[in-house]
Amino acid sequence: MKVGAIIPAAGRGTRIGAAMPKQFLQLQGRPLIHHTLKIFASCEAIDYVVLV
Repeated sequence: MKVGAIIPAAGRGTRIGAAMPKQFLQLQGRPLIHHTLKIFASCEAIDYVVLV
C-alpha cells in the first residue's frame, strides 16, 4: 500500500499581514512551501506528495 501526503497551500497570509500568500514568504532564503515539501519528501513512510 502506498501512502501519500496532501499539503494544502492556499493560505493568503492575511492574519500575519503579508502582501503575498504565506507559502511564498521567505524563511532562510527559501519560500516556506520549500521547507514543508523538503520535510515530507525526506520521510521514508510517504510515497508521494500532492500540493493543492
